[in-house]
Amino acid sequence: MELKHELWAKLCYVVKYRGGDVINYSQRGGINVVTEKQTKTSRLLISRATPEDSGNYTCSPSSSDAASVLVHVLQGETPAAMQHSATVRIGTIDFTLLILFLCFVFVR
Repeated sequence: MELKHELWAKLCYVVKYRGGDVINYSQRGGINVVTEKQTKTSRLLISRATPEDSGNYTCSPSSSDAASVLVHVLQGETPAAMQHSATVRIGTIDFTLLILFLCFVFVR
C-alpha cells in the first residue's frame, strides 16, 4: 500500500491513529516513509498490509498542511466490492490504484 502526499517541507512525519491515539508502528517492520526532494512528495509504503494496518494515516510536514487518509485493509474482498461511502478499502488489488486515487483526492 502506498500513500503519496505532496509537501513543501523536507520531511514528512507519518503517524497512524487508532481511537485518537498515535500508534507506534516501528516494531512491525515493513513500513517506510520515502521523501523525494525534487518532486516534494513523501510516500508511505506498507509491505504485506494486513487488517491490523487499517487506520487513519496522517502526513504532517513541519511547514505545510497535513493530509490524512482512512485506510481499511480487508481480506477476501474483490475490487468491485471495495468502494463504500467515502472510505478507501483495499484488499488484494494492485496498490497502484490506491496511489492514483490518493493523488487525485489529496494533491489537488
